[in-house]
Amino acid sequence: CIWAPPEPQVLDNRDTGDVMGDLSFVCTQGSGPMYRTKLITHWRVTVSTKFVQYALCNFNGTDNVCIGAPSTLHGVGRRSGQLCGRGPAMGQCSSNDDVGSQFSFPREAQCPAGVQPSAGGCAWGGAEPVKTIHASCLMEDRGLLKTCLQDIGKAPFKEAMKVWEQAFQSDDPSQGGCPPVSLTPAATAGAEIVEVIV
Repeated sequence: CIWAPPEPQVLDNRDTGDVMGDLSFVCTQGSGPMYRTKLITHWRVTVSTKFVQYALCNFNGTDNVCIGAPSTLHGVGRRSGQLCGRGPAMGQCSSNDDVGSQFSFPREAQCPAGVQPSAGGCAWGGAEPVKTIHASCLMEDRGLLKTCLQDIGKAPFKEAMKVWEQAFQSDDPSQGGCPPVSLTPAATAGAEIVEVIV
């Protein structure tokens, strides 16, 4: 997910995507100057596969907030990347392997610590930030924005996907990686790492 302090580094009430889903956003809309100064976090999270309609979640200056019909706030929302996939229902119930998926994580659907998501209960939990990098490292230093321009019109942005994945797989710039960002306690306020035993 793309964010920056004073936003908290938490997943609740956020919109995110898998790599292709995030690239469908970044390569078509996220290249503006405001995104270059932000951070990008790779998250690991367990979700119920009973997806609901995608909710619109944003930071309002003090908190992350999701808006949508009540039914969209009680499950993990899924849609095809920028609503451009071949799947029915805007990608809610399809694999979206052609353009990736974008997800919404409403706070109301979050599982209590130690509780596994299920089709009849809470919808997501155990969110852990895996690695956070400066967006400028990925977009400018690793050349993602230039690669996006080469991929425009050829979704799912296969060349851009290689750049994105390498930035998170390695910390070494000579290997196409981006070093992790060390976050201050204020940036991680409200975050809780939970261990889930499967």
